[in-house]
Amino acid sequence: MQAGFEVAMLLCFSANLGWSILSTLRAGSAASKHRVTVMLVSSGALCGLMAKLSVLQTGGGVNLVQLISLFNSAAMVADIALVVWFSRRGAAAA
Repeated sequence: MQAGFEVAMLLCFSANLGWSILSTLRAGSAASKHRVTVMLVSSGALCGLMAKLSVLQTGGGVNLVQLISLFNSAAMVADIALVVWFSRRGAAAA
């Protein structure tokens, strides 16, 4: 039951990340995002991923929660890259 709720939470997080990335690409700007906020949320999620991956060191197998967490980590890296890129592009144009 616990894993089911965790999967649901991570899928909601995935949908939010996807929406965030798509919105940034469509707008061509990261003006509505603050770098510190994106970094804090991403750091927290990466800590969660590290906790899930530490199960592998204790002999546990790979499960759905870990795979979704890994996907979310890749999406967060893309989101961070977009925020930094659009922020720098906007600063250079000003």
